[in-house]
Amino acid sequence: MNEKRPQDNRLYKRITSYLYKIGVSPQVMGFAYLREAIRICSQSGTLRGMPAKRIYGEIARDGGSTIVRVERNIRHAIGSLDDKEKVKKINGLMGEEVFKEYEKPTSGKIIYLLADKAAEDIADT
Repeated sequence: MNEKRPQDNRLYKRITSYLYKIGVSPQVMGFAYLREAIRICSQSGTLRGMPAKRIYGEIARDGGSTIVRVERNIRHAIGSLDDKEKVKKINGLMGEEVFKEYEKPTSGKIIYLLADKAAEDIADT
């Protein structure tokens, strides 16, 4: 995908850690796409709040895939988690109640939330 710089390496490690903490296994189809979507979003403040399809398009272009495949694989990675546990783990990672127990967060919301956390944490170090 993109050429890695030292900051990218720290960011990838941080994002990977977050994904492990909420229970996304690296063996799950879509893990790499999800991590890349979070990285792109965290590095580009201009993409925050934009439709996730725009980020998926960039990943598809860089990875030689299609937007549909990227989106499906990211949904698969996030969908592999139990809904109630997913919400508990995300809230625990964030240190506050971001989602209600009954909420089913969208892929885009999870991407933007983790991207913001990653960007803040990298800026603090």
